[in-house]
Amino acid sequence: REPLVFLPGPFANEPPNGKAHLKQCEQMTLTRRQKRLCRREPGLAETLRESVRLSLLECRYQFRNERWNCSMDGRGSLLKR
Repeated sequence: REPLVFLPGPFANEPPNGKAHLKQCEQMTLTRRQKRLCRREPGLAETLRESVRLSLLECRYQFRNERWNCSMDGRGSLLKR
């Protein structure tokens, strides 16, 4: 049994406002079309970050006894797929 580690969000300390999601969208590695969609949908950036975090936690759990530890080395363009 290994403890779950939650990854901190980069915007956790920022006060909520109507434009915070624009900053999040620009900091992600997305295609031009994906960034445009992200800017139009205020909750999408946070949903994407949470989805990546949860998928990494699940991957680490599923492969906990395997050699690969779900590292993201060389997989920076994961969101482009």
